[in-house]
Amino acid sequence: MNPLAVVSWLAPGLAAFLPAALAADTARLPDPAPIVRSPEVWVRFNPSTILAGEATTVTWQGRGAEYCRFWGVPGLGQEAPGGSRVLRPTASLTAEMECAIDMPDAGNSATATLTVIPASTPPQVSARFSPASIPKGQSTTLTWSTQYATQCTSTGLASISGPSGNVTLAPTASGSVTITCTRAGAPSTTVTANVTVTPPLPPQPMVHASANPTYMTAPGTSWIHWWSTNATSCSLGPTSGTYSRYFAISASERITCFGPGGTGFAVVFVTVDLRGKMAPVSSRTAKDAARLGLDLAATGMEVAELDINGDSQPDLLAVDTVRRQAYVSLRDGGRLSSINRTIDDVASLSQFRSVSSASDDSRSLEIDIAR
Repeated sequence: MNPLAVVSWLAPGLAAFLPAALAADTARLPDPAPIVRSPEVWVRFNPSTILAGEATTVTWQGRGAEYCRFWGVPGLGQEAPGGSRVLRPTASLTAEMECAIDMPDAGNSATATLTVIPASTPPQVSARFSPASIPKGQSTTLTWSTQYATQCTSTGLASISGPSGNVTLAPTASGSVTITCTRAGAPSTTVTANVTVTPPLPPQPMVHASANPTYMTAPGTSWIHWWSTNATSCSLGPTSGTYSRYFAISASERITCFGPGGTGFAVVFVTVDLRGKMAPVSSRTAKDAARLGLDLAATGMEVAELDINGDSQPDLLAVDTVRRQAYVSLRDGGRLSSINRTIDDVASLSQFRSVSSASDDSRSLEIDIAR
């Protein structure tokens, strides 16, 4: 027989046989194993500590589970995979919960504990003054808080109500507040908070100074005059006086005075040919000022570095002559971290006569500007 005839005779049979054989082999392949993810499970009590008979809410979640089962919580057994229930137990509970799907090794569990305190437990009360010691004329704040109390009353320096709160007062003498807190069915609890009132602080020294002249077109001598209040001595000796100083370039003079109430400062600034002889500011001051939004190299900006608050660090005086605004910035921790004072309608740094401060408190700055 012709070989080609044999092949053509076999071909139709092979074509019919091959799909059936392939289908049989495919049928024998195992199905891919299902991906099993354990449920995400949690349970909690809120609040987790209560008095006997008070309400708490148990909440649970079994994300991906088909059901959840509880042990240790009265009234809960097999539950939906998410929900909540309000309880009023009289004894502590431990909730054990297991959530699962209908497959082997496809479950997860969680626990939560509820602490139940006996109904006869007395209220817990705390109270204090802050600060607990103040000079006469200053104020202090009484703060109180409780657990397991429904009402509080007081005697003494302050009158209060409610189981928690605060009140500010300025007692004129040392004293106390006694607070009594109650709850039905339980003994009351009483606490006392004390505050000590000391003699008033003496006033802080204030120093004032002026220079004449404050502006010179060439190096020369300026007379510095200072006077103070509440001071017993100054860095120059007496609490007031006058002296002269030769200024070769723009610079400042600082006078410090001392008294029972602390320290005071005054700084006077003398400008010598501001546009030609003003010393450039340091790169550190320029960077600090940039963080505050001040470009000290901008056209029309007049700048001086001087120690205003007595920390041996250069503070900043700056005048934007275009906007006619002056800025005072004191170093805090070595940095110019804020603009302590902005002054409108200032056309030149030469208008600054003096800057005074009680101690190093920036809130007490007094600035004398020539108008």
